[in-house]
Amino acid sequence: MQEKKKKADHASILAAIKSSSFRLELRKGARGAVMLVSGVIGISDYTEECVIVLSHGGRLTVRGEGLSLGSLEGRALEIFGKIEEVCVGYGKT
Repeated sequence: MQEKKKKADHASILAAIKSSSFRLELRKGARGAVMLVSGVIGISDYTEECVIVLSHGGRLTVRGEGLSLGSLEGRALEIFGKIEEVCVGYGKT
């Protein structure tokens, strides 16, 4: 018997982000989306397809195309590009 993967609904994704130590703001930019992430303590990995952002409460994985980073100031980071997926993880990375 094959088990189907259950997709998370929007409410559970928003609840996960609200309970994490991240604050997210997303707006449309000239070259795709612009995501402002607050509560950042570091960047674990960065490519044009994936950015892994760290906080005290866990990690935020952003996947997409043509991703680039703005400055990391005051625990806030800007991510530019075509954002296709955002995942919140907890615990040690």
